[in-house]
Amino acid sequence: MPYHESGITSLVLLALSHGGMDIESTPVMQGLAWLREQKPEGTYAVSLQTLALARIVPESGRAIVERNVSWLEAAQSQDGKFAGAWSYRQAHLGIPGDNSNSQFAILALHAAAELGVEIEEATWKRARQYWIECANTDGSWGYTKDV
Repeated sequence: MPYHESGITSLVLLALSHGGMDIESTPVMQGLAWLREQKPEGTYAVSLQTLALARIVPESGRAIVERNVSWLEAAQSQDGKFAGAWSYRQAHLGIPGDNSNSQFAILALHAAAELGVEIEEATWKRARQYWIECANTDGSWGYTKDV
């Protein structure tokens, strides 16, 4: 199964949850069981798994959420032009960060923080600075920082 399947499954579970589907239903329970077994490696998938577990099963999903927070903090670009951003994979691979991956990471970190998971202050500061620096002069944002 491709690495992104956990992200897709997470999106579906989030949609079902927001749509009011009973989390005790067979499809949701099976999806959650499968999702808990996954160890995603990409920003989208890690972030979406975090969001789904934090929303649907916050207590029983907490250990995975904590693991994912560590991954996300390590994956954030630490310095250079894209400091504070996230790319598709770990920052050390040299792929510049983009605003889509970065927003998923921020949403996941926020959901984790809402559960009481500690997020390093430096992670928030780098992200905040990245978003400030990549704003366009007209007040909009693009997909990535102007290269």
